[in-house]
Amino acid sequence: MRVVLRICSEQEGELYSISPNGTLSIIKEVGPESLDLRSNNVKAVVLSNTFHFWKSVNFERKLIEDKKKFIFRDDAISEPNQIYFTSVIASEELNLVSQAWVRKDTISLLFKVWNIKKNIPIHPESFLQNKSEKEINVKFNESIFIFERNKCHSNISENSIKTSIQSDLSNLTIIPEKKFLVLNKVKVNFLKPIVIFTSILLLVFNFYSYFFNSDNEEYLFKNSRVQNVLNSLSKVYSEFSPGSVQEIRIQDSGKNTRISLFDDNFDVLRIRELLDAKYFVEFKNSNKPHILILNEKGVSND
Repeated sequence: MRVVLRICSEQEGELYSISPNGTLSIIKEVGPESLDLRSNNVKAVVLSNTFHFWKSVNFERKLIEDKKKFIFRDDAISEPNQIYFTSVIASEELNLVSQAWVRKDTISLLFKVWNIKKNIPIHPESFLQNKSEKEINVKFNESIFIFERNKCHSNISENSIKTSIQSDLSNLTIIPEKKFLVLNKVKVNFLKPIVIFTSILLLVFNFYSYFFNSDNEEYLFKNSRVQNVLNSLSKVYSEFSPGSVQEIRIQDSGKNTRISLFDDNFDVLRIRELLDAKYFVEFKNSNKPHILILNEKGVSND
């Protein structure tokens, strides 16, 4: 099940299931120590309105010439290099140009408390969309936020509400492009050495196979298996903290793989889920470096 975490405060949160079209349905309330945060696959974070800012102005063509530019510098207390912001959201039909922003240190603190990976999408609650036929009103603390049908963002109610009020985000929809632009430089730097490493590994293996294997069919079989291992590993690289992988050792022509890493936060259940079709995944050594062992299913280890 795909799960979204709504961070309401440093110690209060809510888990939601998310449908294929992005609509949220509440599961339950959680805290930073909840085991659900590790056993469930948290795909995204929704940041409560109390943590971020947003603003709209009348539509102007010049404001959307560069949608990745922060256009409300005069309204932000912080300097641009101290904040994350969304792309510029524009609607000629509604005559609005909108953008949300949040302080970087706020994100760092919350992600540390909630043990959230930095490469996860972060969506401002104010930019969730109401695709239902009726207005949705959400009460949080003492404020009521109004989500009108197909509007760019929510508005804070200044009057009493006569329609029903809910306390969670159920029936609101996440719009993928309405997220904070968090430049994940570390992730890029992490993947580049992995790509270089795997390329060198394949080159060395091809060299070995060419000179020490006279059976062409056996060579193709082994080479294909190693490439399959590398393709499988590419699915789980993002599950490890950047720079934590110490060594990847592929043994027995690709039947077995050992991964040594300095990372206390990786999710073994998640890795098993991603690789379950091909491998038995074992975890050994509670001290660093931790060892993950992948054994190819249906293949003996002799």
